[in-house]
Amino acid sequence: MGKYEYIFFDLDGTLNDSGPGILNSFTYAIEQMGGKVEDRSQLKKFVGPPLRTSFEESLGYSPEDADKAIGFYREYYHGKGGRFECEIYPGIRELLAKLKNEGKKLIVVTSKNEYGAKVVLEHFELDQYFDFIAAANDADRQHKTEVLAYAVEQAGVKELSKAIMVGDRENDITAARVVGMDSIGVLFGYGDEEELTTAGATFLARSAECIGRLIDGNAGVPSLEEAKALLTEGAQMNPGPWEAHSYNVAKAAKLIASECDGMDADKAYVLGLLHDIGRRNGVSFLAHVYDGYHFLKRLGYEEAARIALTHSFNTGHLEDYVGKFDIDEEKQQELRQLLSATEQNGYDYLIQLCDAVAMPEGIVSIEKRMTDVKTRHGYYPQEKWDRNIFLKEYFEKKMGRNLEELQ
Repeated sequence: MGKYEYIFFDLDGTLNDSGPGILNSFTYAIEQMGGKVEDRSQLKKFVGPPLRTSFEESLGYSPEDADKAIGFYREYYHGKGGRFECEIYPGIRELLAKLKNEGKKLIVVTSKNEYGAKVVLEHFELDQYFDFIAAANDADRQHKTEVLAYAVEQAGVKELSKAIMVGDRENDITAARVVGMDSIGVLFGYGDEEELTTAGATFLARSAECIGRLIDGNAGVPSLEEAKALLTEGAQMNPGPWEAHSYNVAKAAKLIASECDGMDADKAYVLGLLHDIGRRNGVSFLAHVYDGYHFLKRLGYEEAARIALTHSFNTGHLEDYVGKFDIDEEKQQELRQLLSATEQNGYDYLIQLCDAVAMPEGIVSIEKRMTDVKTRHGYYPQEKWDRNIFLKEYFEKKMGRNLEELQ
């Protein structure tokens, strides 16, 4: 069932893709005010924030002109069908039905006024899933933080640890952080990963299915399809031999796990695919461990995140890392604490071994791989070398044959 009992949902960009109607309404308002929209894509940032914020702070309107512009906006949005120029995101209806059936309390938290939100929810028959709507007003709930605080009070939330906010923009995530609850930043709306991560999102979700998984709290390892998609995306962001290396680590992990009692070969393959996912951010050394761990952690893949952390530390000591320490001391200390608190298991050991036998061109002898690393970096700690040999012998005993026979 998961620990979250109260689920607060943003509306625009989270439950429905309201972009077309909102962009058309903004275009209409700006033109009625004597302006001209040259590039509609520049208006996408206005999906989510309060109207007054968009007109005054982003477009530079005076309070008086903002009032007029908001009037024109609503003229199109409410009177010319703009509010219905949208569609529900895939999987949202099924997600809401599931959560409702589980007894969760579902609340809409929106920068729209209550009437506007209610009309949209009723039109798309989503109102049946929600306990109530917390909407903005011009008195004491102009900003998302104020709306969320009001929603928490009205819902009777006693423990904020049991509540979570789901939204697609910085203001949703900031509101959750200020109020004191966890948050899920959705990546299929109008905010991107950088915006949501910078705002402090607890988790990130790429689909409605992912939202449900995060709320349930039962994730550890992504599906093979999701893992491949993440690796492909990462390789597009930072092309390099690390993609081929990751596939070979995964191949070795699956081969070994398939011959070891109690190990899931498909799970091992996925963990191998994602062990180096921190390299998506660019060429890096120790930073890829830090980045990979936190990236997978935000996606809710706890076990995969652990592997991204431990794969470079078969001795469990940060100081044995081979490569540059390209993160600051605070982050290094965080990694030390994480390593100290982490209880490794067979999958950690397996990926550590496979990382030591896989090169971009294929699976090689452990001696060749370690020699290659030593040649490139100028050193290789003896304890780390000895540990790799131990892991090789350990898994050979479990398989009942030599590792070289798998190549």
